[in-house]
Amino acid sequence: MHLHADGASARADVLAILAGAEHEILVESYSWSEDDFTDAVADVLARKVGEGVTVNGLVDAIGSRTTAGNGLERLARQGVPTATFLAPNPLKGRFQINFRNHRKLLVVDGTRAVTGGRNMGGEYFESGDALDPCQPCVLLAASLGLADQVFQAGVAPTPAVGGTA
Repeated sequence: MHLHADGASARADVLAILAGAEHEILVESYSWSEDDFTDAVADVLARKVGEGVTVNGLVDAIGSRTTAGNGLERLARQGVPTATFLAPNPLKGRFQINFRNHRKLLVVDGTRAVTGGRNMGGEYFESGDALDPCQPCVLLAASLGLADQVFQAGVAPTPAVGGTA
């Protein structure tokens, strides 16, 4: 387990963990801001998709409603699969705005994870601590993320690394 001393070290670690991905990236965030940090994250995610790494992104539809528009569209244009969690849709009987996904989760290759209180936005990496949990915590985080993907999409994404589905 590793606690980051400050936001700058957490930011650098997130980008390094993403850059080191060889098989699979799972990223979830309540909100996704448009800023230099998320631009850097998007660039790494797009590069990894191009290298054949499986990427699954999930952001909360309410949490990202005012901040993510162009950022998520950019990810889609770059081929990075990103879904929104429970977008209110009265035609589908989904108008519950109090059932949200507040997870802040990054899992890479089933071996590394970052979690804590940081959404995907530079403002969340200006101070404070984040966790890089031990392997059992990584497996738990991956299973929670996959459960969210199944809930939203109705099917589990195909894992690139054995044991995470």
